[in-house]
Amino acid sequence: MLTSGLICLFDVQIWAADIHIHVKPLSETVCDPVGRDSIHTEMTITKDDWLRLLEERNPELAKDITARALATITVRDESIKGAADSMPAFVRAAEKEAAHWGANQLFLEDTAVEEKFEEIAEVTFVAVRIQYKDWVIPPTFLAGLPYNPVSEEFVAQKLEEWNVAHLGKVKVTFSSRDQQDVLVFMAQVKNGTPLRLVLKNGTDVRGDYSGLDQDDQIWIRPSGFGGFLSHRSFRSKDVETVGILD
Repeated sequence: MLTSGLICLFDVQIWAADIHIHVKPLSETVCDPVGRDSIHTEMTITKDDWLRLLEERNPELAKDITARALATITVRDESIKGAADSMPAFVRAAEKEAAHWGANQLFLEDTAVEEKFEEIAEVTFVAVRIQYKDWVIPPTFLAGLPYNPVSEEFVAQKLEEWNVAHLGKVKVTFSSRDQQDVLVFMAQVKNGTPLRLVLKNGTDVRGDYSGLDQDDQIWIRPSGFGGFLSHRSFRSKDVETVGILD
């Protein structure tokens, strides 16, 4: 979902260990966050090339597809020591940041090489939100639509199914709301309901809802094997988005 509103229009800089991330917003549009598994990273063509190929292969679909550039994300490795190619690490860091901004497609824009060791030191991506009507387009479709003709009926069905399964049948964003709104909403959710929490720091958690405690913490039994062994709690004031998955 695209939401009209203002976001920070100044550059954002983040440091983690030896990774330095610099984000330059390109739009005033606020988007719901997505998971990192919702992102496709395109290393060979630009956004304009992607749209041109889409129009050639799927002209009818292209009429209802929007591609909004949200930000440029520059990832710099300050620990260059002549190690092996670190491009996967750059991509992982950029995808994590892009997910928080609500982008589901990264396009490689530029790379910089450290002269001494001749290793990649910096990579810049353009983070783009690509939707068909109101649905976020998943990675497999982002990779295939510019090259393979697909019927509109098939795409609409599959995108609706994917969006419900991955982002939630019901989605509520609390980024500009009071903590009390989060508590009121969660109090209406039945224990055992599968849901997705996105925190304000970008953390994405999926699992079964286990209720609220007296400290206003939200308890989740995470999906996967680990969820059978432990529950996790999250402060309600840290929650940005809740998606009901079933």
